[in-house]
Amino acid sequence: MNIGDVLYFHDFGFDDGGHANKLLVVLSDPANGSMVMVIATSKGTSKDIGCQPKNKRFFIRAGTYEFPKDTWLDLYRNPIIRDTTQTQAAIASGGVQTKGTLPAQLVNEIKNCLTKHSPDSLTREACRLLGVTPKW
Repeated sequence: MNIGDVLYFHDFGFDDGGHANKLLVVLSDPANGSMVMVIATSKGTSKDIGCQPKNKRFFIRAGTYEFPKDTWLDLYRNPIIRDTTQTQAAIASGGVQTKGTLPAQLVNEIKNCLTKHSPDSLTREACRLLGVTPKW
């Protein structure tokens, strides 16, 4: 796994107990033992490409990079922090698939959007893994 990987989780488990098939984007180096990811959703309205500070989302148009549909990265929710070893095991077992890798420039834009407009959603662990200084 690498920074920028787009991972497809079959039956992703949310903190509230819900489950869904989800795409997540890796924003931090998995070599650190844990990684920060953000959830992708196909539910959104604004079609302004890139950072959407008002909606706390990042929009990627369908057919761009690894996304078959218009996709919004949800920066409002807390970023997902997952253990690298467990995620690699899930990839090996087929529960998670790598769909592709986003370019470094796009990953940097997503991280900047996340840290600039959603500081309240960053945990101390996410800040450490992303290498950013919290604003709180």
